[in-house]
Amino acid sequence: MSNTSSLIISVCTLLAGALIYILFREPVIFTQSILSNCRTPLFELQPSLSREILLYYIPDGLWCISLMIFASVLSGVLRIAAILMPLGMELAQAWHFMPGTFDIIDLTIYISIILIFLYIWKRKSQNSVR
Repeated sequence: MSNTSSLIISVCTLLAGALIYILFREPVIFTQSILSNCRTPLFELQPSLSREILLYYIPDGLWCISLMIFASVLSGVLRIAAILMPLGMELAQAWHFMPGTFDIIDLTIYISIILIFLYIWKRKSQNSVR
């Protein structure tokens, strides 16, 4: 996949997660600054497990996937920083170094996504050597 394609997919994935925030979530730091004059959420969902997954875990997973796709076009220290960013941000929330609520499920999602991408990158590099 070309770098341009990777960046387009990365942005689309990030926008999909942002759309969930805009449509269904109460204002958070991210949406307050962008949508200060709009009422959010635009739609209300009934409380359920699927609502919790949609509102809280899918956007975080999409953000992490977007970052890993973006990291795939980086190299060296920048790639390492991008890989570690989700973990660092979640841990910074746990230790109250940045606003937000630490969530072990978010951390598990981030670790899982990072491991999947590390595996994909390793396989890709092995195939390019052959």
